[in-house]
Amino acid sequence: MTQRKYKITQEMKIINGKELFRIRALRSFSDVRTGDLGGFVQSKHNLSHDGNCWLYHNSCMLDNSKVSDNSCMYGYSSMYDNSSLHGDSCMYGYSSLHDSSSMHGKSRIHDQSKLYCSSSLHDNSSMHGKSILSGDRSLRGSDTIQGNSVLTGYSDEINSRS
Repeated sequence: MTQRKYKITQEMKIINGKELFRIRALRSFSDVRTGDLGGFVQSKHNLSHDGNCWLYHNSCMLDNSKVSDNSCMYGYSSMYDNSSLHGDSCMYGYSSLHDSSSMHGKSRIHDQSKLYCSSSLHDNSSMHGKSILSGDRSLRGSDTIQGNSVLTGYSDEINSRS
């Protein structure tokens, strides 16, 4: 059985009418030390106890969202609904994942970028600025969208470099 790596504290905030609680590390791993405060979760099911995944700063996880493996959330990043973060993926700034969107591999999302519907980032793909990816779209390889780009609709893959 995996040793628990965090506990849910009494520090609470409310987002969209839902109670979220700050986490505290119970053991050291990666750059997290025993006693460090992390971000906010709605339930113990949001953040895995396996791997080096962690929520830093004021990042928030709501609903059935899930972070696992070595993935991390920083700043004020947020996850909603059934979104997921796997592999070595990271979220920064005010970025957000919604619906059933997902990130895999070493993908990155920065600034105020957003993923909706069943959109996904894979491999080394990234999003920056106020970009939006929606509608079952995927970025793969080293694909990047940035600025105020909005990519919507349904397609197997996007191969654009903005």
